[in-house]
Amino acid sequence: MRGLAVILFARSGVMRSAFNAVGWDAIEVDTAPPQRLGMHWQGSAFDFMETRMWRAADLAVLHPVCTYLSGSGLHWNKRSHGREACTLWSLDQVRRLFERVERDRKPAVFENPVGIIGTKIEPCTQTVQPYQFGDDASKRTCLWMKNGLPPLTIPARSEWVPGRLVEQSGKTVERWANQTDSGQNRLGPSEERAGMRSETYPGIAAAIARQMTAHLEQQLPLLEAA
Repeated sequence: MRGLAVILFARSGVMRSAFNAVGWDAIEVDTAPPQRLGMHWQGSAFDFMETRMWRAADLAVLHPVCTYLSGSGLHWNKRSHGREACTLWSLDQVRRLFERVERDRKPAVFENPVGIIGTKIEPCTQTVQPYQFGDDASKRTCLWMKNGLPPLTIPARSEWVPGRLVEQSGKTVERWANQTDSGQNRLGPSEERAGMRSETYPGIAAAIARQMTAHLEQQLPLLEAA
């Protein structure tokens, strides 16, 4: 066992399984029950951060709820009463999470779709796409690497999953399996839609698990000598 990874605001099992696959113990934390069998702590992430398990964790991956933060939904703030207040509340939660991770000096990866965290709180370290890591999907994703963790190394372009070519407004553009030809998400309205759209794609999860493991293992001799 290489260590304990804590996956906050997650219940799909995708990131947890990626860390399990490279030899970690991993636990998800979410207010909802898990969608797949595995270690899961049901409750508030902030409550979990007061436990011994959080203090013992070697690495954390955080997926703050993006419903009111992602760029794709911000247009509703001017159309739906009370939604802007939800965005402000969500930003405050992210600030608290950033501050807590920094205070505890916990190596951490924050993941969220493109939205207002980068403009209102802190620019992201990098953006990545699922198709860069083996998944037939487009979803530009922001990563914030904390307390010494490096950016992900993106595979060479020759290894990316190519999109299908379609004509839009006289131009040839790429679209992937999760997109219509016009670029919209293929998922129709449903109670599960938000949760399904927020899931991390397996290729990105695997890259985070493998590359952060390699980085932390490289640091061990330095830490032991200090």
